[in-house]
Amino acid sequence: MTTHSSDNIYLEKNTYITAVTPEDFPSVLDVLETAFPDISRTFFYSLTFCDPWFQPHHCLAVKREEKIVSYLQLFDRSLIFGDKVIRFGGIGSVGTRPECRGRGYAEALIRQALNIMKRDGMQGSLLYTTIQPFYQRFGWQIIPNNEQIVSVSALKPLKPHAISSRRLHEDDFPSLHEIYTQRQTVLSGALIRNLSYWQARPQWMNHTPVIVLDQNRMAAYFYAAKYNLHEPVLTITEYGYHETDDAIIALLLGIMARKAEEMACTKIKSFFYPDSWMKTFLDAHGLVEEEKPYDYMMWSDVGNQPIQAALFEAAEQGRFLYWQTDAF
Repeated sequence: MTTHSSDNIYLEKNTYITAVTPEDFPSVLDVLETAFPDISRTFFYSLTFCDPWFQPHHCLAVKREEKIVSYLQLFDRSLIFGDKVIRFGGIGSVGTRPECRGRGYAEALIRQALNIMKRDGMQGSLLYTTIQPFYQRFGWQIIPNNEQIVSVSALKPLKPHAISSRRLHEDDFPSLHEIYTQRQTVLSGALIRNLSYWQARPQWMNHTPVIVLDQNRMAAYFYAAKYNLHEPVLTITEYGYHETDDAIIALLLGIMARKAEEMACTKIKSFFYPDSWMKTFLDAHGLVEEEKPYDYMMWSDVGNQPIQAALFEAAEQGRFLYWQTDAF
């Protein structure tokens, strides 16, 4: 690869890596829609343009004869790990037009993204993927983690009364932020958020939380998604609550069960065990039916300060939790 004065990085004749411009984004969406035919164009639009931390210069493309043929987005984030704030780069929306695959374009974009992360002082990189061996070639390793599976029928005794939950209201954002920040103090791995994050989230991948009420006040919340339409499993991608007592946890789980039934799901899965209060409740009532490895999240050290060993140790001990809601 050679770098020219225009900051484009040439891979071969008439083919180069460049940061995309606003005029390029319709073509970017064309690439992603073609590369991922099972995912809607709207998803990628929301993922990019509704992100409150969106930075156009972190959107990279391979142009071949001035046509975008491959794309990658770098997501600039910070998380809490112990007493440290770690700035990292998320890798997402990596796609190449089918007719242009096998030419090393995605690999070239990944290497350039790594260069940018080092240049910008990021300490590591996190991504979600189903093609782990591909990213292992560049230094990413699977973060050890397990999902816990709970039967909806086992939660039926916790079923709450009808007015214990509702949809998100616009004036809920401060309370959401308060609950999340409170939980963040006891869980390593939480993404650092601000109010603009919460305000953007309803338009961001059309993902809104269920609000859990205790005597008409917000006591908890959770996000849920049915990722596989062929399996009756509801994934809780994030949850939070105020008080660490059995009554609130029982209320939260009961509302989750009701949501699962509404979506014709017989099982619920989530990262429950890193939350010591939730783990104690689930184990005391024998509610965890099964535990499965979660192999989709990967980390790589990028900066001069090694983080991976401590992060992986924390994950293995159930002390690290990065919510699936924040997958990019």
